[in-house]
Amino acid sequence: MKKFNNITAAALALCAVSMTACGNIDISDIKGNWTVETIDGVSPAKYAEKFKVNASKAAQNLTITEDSITIQDVRGSTEYDIMARTNGFQAAENGKSIYGYVYNEKTEELSTNADFGKGAVKVIYKKGTTDIDKLLEAEKEASEEASEEDKEASEKEE
Repeated sequence: MKKFNNITAAALALCAVSMTACGNIDISDIKGNWTVETIDGVSPAKYAEKFKVNASKAAQNLTITEDSITIQDVRGSTEYDIMARTNGFQAAENGKSIYGYVYNEKTEELSTNADFGKGAVKVIYKKGTTDIDKLLEAEKEASEEASEEDKEASEKEE
């Protein structure tokens, strides 16, 4: 009987450890600001360049709180509820999962799979933010300078 109790106690301890290890992620570990580090293994700027679009279109920030995630990009901001999972969370709207995110504790990165109309790609986020307004402003200035240079070149040809 004593042997049975020791085995039972060991099995119960293993179950307790397994249940703890398999519990949902502690959202407080990932609260804060996150920004895109890579898309499909390259920087957001290189990814955007590949499709001949401005880098600002590939920029995205996440703000994670205990119960919500706000996703900000050039189109604006959208807030979703968070549903914690074992190794990450789901961004949800009205209880329906919209996006899934995985947290890698070793690398301290968040990742998700996204489809920007060119097929599914892996997006990796790191802590921090990208100043999207500043990116847009720089792109506007560069476009205006290019237009001015084109105008000057056209005038010289005439």
